Amino acid sequence: MQFRLSNPGAQSCQADLVLVDASRQAMTRFDVGATGLGIELRPISGVSRSVTPSVFTTRMEGGETTDILFDVAILDDAVVPAGQYSERLMLELRQPGTGVAYEQAPVVLDLTSLPRAQMNLSGSRGDFGVGASVSVVDFGKAETGKVRQLYVQTRANNPARLTFKSANDGKLKIVGEGTASLDYSVRFDGSVLDLKQVAVRDIDPPRTYAGQAFELLLTLGKVEGAQSGNYNDELTIEISTL
Repeated sequence: MQFRLSNPGAQSCQADLVLVDASRQAMTRFDVGATGLGIELRPISGVSRSVTPSVFTTRMEGGETTDILFDVAILDDAVVPAGQYSERLMLELRQPGTGVAYEQAPVVLDLTSLPRAQMNLSGSRGDFGVGASVSVVDFGKAETGKVRQLYVQTRANNPARLTFKSANDGKLKIVGEGTASLDYSVRFDGSVLDLKQVAVRDIDPPRTYAGQAFELLLTLGKVEGAQSGNYNDELTIEISTL
């Protein structure tokens, strides 16, 4: 955050700078709306902290113009819902050590939170992955009704959509020559997915770092009488914000 101050007189002068809210309360720490995101104003150059809390002081020579720089630092991280936020404040140039203002100027702190979503696939509730990853689910020796359990961990700052796409239209196909296949089913959060086409599920996880984990059950169909060999399918799961 940058301000420019000028001293048009011939004599040096000292002044206090404060940012105040609607009740003219001097502040250096602010909460952005109801997002849970806390920020703090920290001096970089042109000013120093006064002995009075939340007040900054500066001294300028006659005819001098100077830039006042502040760093707006994040104090408390938060999963901020997607959208635009603003905090309306007032900058006051005051007589040193008093509440009397020489001049006032409105200041608006703007925050834009872009829609974001993240997903991780794991055998238990663990850490989120970064970027695309490959997980291997091994059924081992094929048996009718054999089940493997995973969790699709999600977090987002906006309603989101999961898409599921099977490379083999929901079947495990034999590796190598031949057209043999095995049936299997995928149940997401208690609902069976139709993998003959791209399956879609809309979700709205809580706006927290933990997000929400959804159970993913993979179940083999009938395997008796099937051709011997190794079978596989590639199930691609993607997340995007709405």
